[in-house]
Amino acid sequence: MRNRVIRAAVSAAVAAALVVAVSPAAAHAEAGDRAPLPISTVLSPSKALAAVPVAVRNKKSSKYLQASSTANNAAVRQQNGSSSSLQGWILVNDSGYATLQNYGVVRNMGTSGASTASNTSAVIVNPSGSFDQDWLVSSIDGTFFYLKNRKNTSMCLGIDGASTAAGARAAIYTCANAINQTWSFTNF
Repeated sequence: MRNRVIRAAVSAAVAAALVVAVSPAAAHAEAGDRAPLPISTVLSPSKALAAVPVAVRNKKSSKYLQASSTANNAAVRQQNGSSSSLQGWILVNDSGYATLQNYGVVRNMGTSGASTASNTSAVIVNPSGSFDQDWLVSSIDGTFFYLKNRKNTSMCLGIDGASTAAGARAAIYTCANAINQTWSFTNF
């Protein structure tokens, strides 16, 4: 009897964990819910362990970060919301920083040539452990945030020219509390 009760409790706990882990993916599959997610939810240990992808949306344009191809050094651009795997990102904790690994290909978002210069394009590159592939998620209000590059934390990810056009490139610029440097996580 005791073993049966323990097994039932363990089964219930595992089932509950699976529901929590699968729910963001299920939400994407259903109505394409792309409401901003609280940062604490996305960066929680259970989220990282579940390896559930998220989308990263620019506040000014309401468009999403997307790798332009699966190639090494492919540019990261903003695009309209889609189900392309290149628009999904897995966040990996790296000593308090987030490595954004592209869901469509095992490459990390970094800066072209690992540069820290302003106006350097964001690209997806082979994982190397380089600090340009790590980003500080700097919360504004618990939902919106800036992505500060670990290699030079005075540089934030933004959209070139504050453009709202699909295809505009993502690059690093001096952090300016600008709306084109403001991001949110959404269900992918």
